[in-house]
Amino acid sequence: MSTATKTKKKDAGRNQPAQNSASAWTTIVIGTAICIGGIVVTIISHQHAVDQVNNGAPQATWHFYWYAIFGGAAIAIGGLYRLTKIAHAQEQAAIATASVEEGWYADPAMRASLRWWDGATWTQLVRNGTEESTDPLPAGTYPKPAHE
Repeated sequence: MSTATKTKKKDAGRNQPAQNSASAWTTIVIGTAICIGGIVVTIISHQHAVDQVNNGAPQATWHFYWYAIFGGAAIAIGGLYRLTKIAHAQEQAAIATASVEEGWYADPAMRASLRWWDGATWTQLVRNGTEESTDPLPAGTYPKPAHE
């Protein structure tokens, strides 16, 4: 895969949360509009049905409009659910990419009680009690220290 293709994919991924968020808000607005429209139409058609019954005509069916009310509410709730999922994903991404201050943390290789984290990577400096020494980090992938 070419470098330009990789860059385009990375750039597209950066805009994804914003696009998902906009889509969720659009869903909420559309659902709310359908719900409000259903309420207005139901009130108007209900009043019309009452007027017809009072004039001796058979009662009109206006129950269909209730579907718009509940359907619109369901769409809006679905949009809210999507929005909370997006917010949670963004929060998790922020936690994953947050920097950890340099300092002594539990040795991820478990070869000493503490190992020095320089803010970006684990170093060879280790500490057991008050004694400091160097110990090369064994090959492998080690996670960043946990936030304290």
